[in-house]
Amino acid sequence: NLPSHRVLEKIGMEKYEEKEKMFWWRINKI
Repeated sequence: NLPSHRVLEKIGMEKYEEKEKMFWWRINKI
């Protein structure tokens, strides 16, 4: 259970960072 939980946490953080990058990219492009 621990390894899978760690993997899910890592995937969640990566998706969150990706959304944040797209958010800032859009603001900067305007």
